[in-house]
This record gives sequence, structure tokens and C-alpha cells, in this order.
Amino acid sequence: MTIDGDLGTELPARRAMLLRLLAAIGRPVLAGLRILSQAASFAFYVLLHACTPSTWRRTTRAEFRAALRLSVLHPMRTVLPIAALVGVLLVAQAWYWLGAYGQSDVTFRFLIIVLARQITPIFVGLLAFGRVGLIFLVELGESSSRGNWRMLQANGIDPLDYLVVPRVAALAIGTFTLSVIFIIVTLAVGYFTAGLLRPSPYSIWEFFSRVVETMDWRDFIVFPVKAIGVGVGVGLVCTMTGLRRGGAAAEPRNLLPRGFARSVIAIFAVSLLVDLVA
Repeated sequence: MTIDGDLGTELPARRAMLLRLLAAIGRPVLAGLRILSQAASFAFYVLLHACTPSTWRRTTRAEFRAALRLSVLHPMRTVLPIAALVGVLLVAQAWYWLGAYGQSDVTFRFLIIVLARQITPIFVGLLAFGRVGLIFLVELGESSSRGNWRMLQANGIDPLDYLVVPRVAALAIGTFTLSVIFIIVTLAVGYFTAGLLRPSPYSIWEFFSRVVETMDWRDFIVFPVKAIGVGVGVGLVCTMTGLRRGGAAAEPRNLLPRGFARSVIAIFAVSLLVDLVA
């Protein structure tokens, strides 16, 4: 009787322990899936409305112009010096050392693969988040906590069309523009720096021409898709994170770490996804 009684109490205890273990494992998984589904629906809504002409009313266009100026001009002061540093540290040294071993032709393909397809979208995405995304994140967090969402709805304005769509579109165009500027400055600075170490057999125009000629047709697709995709990802993360929080969670000390972590994940996820598809 004692043994049967012990087994009778032990089995429910083990079953309860197993259920608690499964709950501990499943709870974060379900939360992650819930966030992914919400993010997917949010992204689909924003992208669909960005392609709808009726979304771009006068107030939305004015908001887009202000966000575009911020997305392009504000990070420029950081993009230019970092592009120059990358040109000195990467392009100049690659050109010098590969040329010293008679592998100058490899340099152009190396620059396309490493600089255009990998470094530039990630660097520009991080700079866009730091210089622009954080501003959008805090603005929308404060707007959500003050109840501006309900004020826009009361005036007959779709809050997502007014607050989210122009910011995401501006970041997408801004990151593409900054990526092009980043590559041009990096290659130019690298060329002139390498010329100080060892005379180049090419003029600067021939150097840029060789870089373009080395590009594969996939490179002309991967680079803009990745640059624009990174901007869209950062914009969606920052706007969604800002709008979903209210009260104490909308304070910058709570918003910024969460937005930074999600933006970094979005940047690398977009880069990896494009590389896998391409």
C-alpha cells in the first residue's frame, strides 16, 4: 500500500514537472512566433499602402519630404568619414597588397563581393538606425504615449499612412542613396591612398570603369535590393517598436535597447536572406 501510494503521488508530480518544462520552452517560442506574425502583417500593410496612390495625400507627402531630408542629410556627416576610413583600411590595402603579388585583377571582384554586397549595406543600415531610426523610434513612442494616434483617427487620418508609411519609404530611399555615396567615396579615397603607396596603372576613371565591368548582372540586382531592404527593415522595426509601446515602456531608456537589438537582427536578416536567394 505504501509503495502504491508513493507511486500515485510521484507520477502526478513528474507530470506536473514535465508540463512546467514544456511551458517554459513553449512560452518564448509562442511569443516569438506572435511577434513574427505581427511584424509580417505590419510589413504587408505598410508596403501595400506605400504602393497605393491614394495614400500619398498632401499631409503624407509633406511628412515624407521631412523624413527624406532627415534620412539623407542627417547621416551624411557620419557616412562620409566612415567611408573614407573604409577606403583607407580596405580598398587601399587590398589594391596595394594584391597588386604587389601580381593579383590586381582580383582586386575588382574582391571589392564588389566584400564592399558592395556585404560591408556597405550593413554599415549604412547601422548608421541609418543610429542617426535616423532612433529619432523615429523616440518620436513615435512619445506620440503613442500622448494619444496622438486617437487624435489622428478623430480627424479622419489613418495613423499608419501618416506616421509609418512616409518614414519607411524615406528610410528605404535614404539607405540606397547613402549606400551609393558610401561606395563612391570609399573607392575614390582608396584609389588615391593606394596611389600614394604605389603608382596605379589606371586613371581614376579607368579604375571605376573596371569596377563596373567586373560586376555580374546579379550584382546590379543584389546591391539595390539589399540597400533598400535594409532601409525598409530598419524603418519597420523602429516604427513598429515605437507604436507598440505606451506608458513607461515608451521612455527612451526602455525603447532604445529594444529597438537597437531588433534593428541589428533585421539588418543581418535582410542581408542573409538576399544572399541566400541570390
